[in-house]
Amino acid sequence: MNTNFLAIAFEMPDDALLAKVKLLAQRSREVAVELIAHLDELGVRKLRFVPPRLGRRLVPGPAAHRSGSETGRELLEVGQVK
Repeated sequence: MNTNFLAIAFEMPDDALLAKVKLLAQRSREVAVELIAHLDELGVRKLRFVPPRLGRRLVPGPAAHRSGSETGRELLEVGQVK
């Protein structure tokens, strides 16, 4: 996943940002419910799930994006499926 969500969010006007957060929160709940149901079925079938290996990378945080400065920049850890 190479999408820079921080840059996208930074560029959004306030009303679009609020709408996107609302949409993402709703989708998050739906995905959580679906995941729990599927994990439960794995248990019923006695199947073993091995999650994909997650890598970590550092990306500049919002403060660095706004200032354009490398000095003292904030770093965020982002999970990336390899």
